Amino acid sequence: AARVAKEALAASQEQLARKQRQLKDLEDKLELLKQRFQAKKEEMARTEEKIRLTQTRFARASSLITALGDEESRWTSTLADLQGRGKWLLGDSLLSAACVSYFGAFTAPYRRELIAEW
Repeated sequence: AARVAKEALAASQEQLARKQRQLKDLEDKLELLKQRFQAKKEEMARTEEKIRLTQTRFARASSLITALGDEESRWTSTLADLQGRGKWLLGDSLLSAACVSYFGAFTAPYRRELIAEW
């Protein structure tokens, strides 16, 4: 009876050792899966941050494009105005040169009076 009990004990211990190895293997796999899960969570957080940053940049770029569109119309009108003034540039230059030549002989207060009357 003792021998049968020893054999049963040995079989039980062998089965226990097998189950402990299986448990160890499962715990190792679980730890590996936890590490992978944590890495994927971190990657997801980085990706979400990149998405948020890209959306912010896109909104700013859209705003800039709109503002530049407004600037284009302003520059176009300024260009048209300057082209119109270009017609008068020669006459304005001659008139300015004549004023400088004529007013140069007078005192500063009298020149101011002449300019104010024009």
